[in-house]
Amino acid sequence: MRTAIRIFIVMICILSGIFSTALAKQTEWQENAYDFSKVKTILIMNTEFFNDGFDSSGKNQFHNYPDAQEKIGKMLASRWEKVTGFHYVTLPYIIEKVKADPNTPIDTAIGSDLSEDLMKAIPKYADLVLFTEIHDFGWFYEHYDSYYSTETVIDRVRYGGVTADGKAYSGWMEVPRSVVVHYDAGYRIYDSADLRFRIVDSRTWKDVWKYSDRRDRASSAFGKEYDHSGPESVMKRILNVAFDKLPFKK
Repeated sequence: MRTAIRIFIVMICILSGIFSTALAKQTEWQENAYDFSKVKTILIMNTEFFNDGFDSSGKNQFHNYPDAQEKIGKMLASRWEKVTGFHYVTLPYIIEKVKADPNTPIDTAIGSDLSEDLMKAIPKYADLVLFTEIHDFGWFYEHYDSYYSTETVIDRVRYGGVTADGKAYSGWMEVPRSVVVHYDAGYRIYDSADLRFRIVDSRTWKDVWKYSDRRDRASSAFGKEYDHSGPESVMKRILNVAFDKLPFKK
């Protein structure tokens, strides 16, 4: 009796979209001379969205992803709630404080934006300023043609016989062989996310920490293995890692 067990090369499975695959690119930089242990108050700026994506052909659907800003806002808020021991403020809060301060010069230009006069006033109310940029939070489809692939399979073969002294023996052995496999044309879908954090010292306005993480997950667009959580699950993984790396966490 002969039983064949086919073991396909993993790389071929990845290229054919049979399995979901992920790629990540992270960078981190920190000003070692800065003392994060003295940080008490952090100004968290509004998240900025840049619909540039990673696909230059314009196929990226970041700008069409439903409720992207609201979803990112909730993801960030839920994680900031867990970073305790600090006081968090917003720019509108500081603007109101500056306007109400009797020591603020009359000619100070205070609007809704981060003006030069406002930047000079911020150190009174915050030690650090954190900027958040979202450069991708979407998806795109990619068509691939049908193709043939030469792959390795392993046949499990039973053997047996009789030794010279008349003793019977038997067992199983694995025998590799090559087969040609045909793959139909299809589509891959790429779920992608790109987050960038930048922290500056409010007194010098110099960078003291920068972190970026972009991830792309590819899978067969219409296969059972497709992760229907889309780019949200990709962004959640990015945020989990980013918040673990925040330099002022105690």
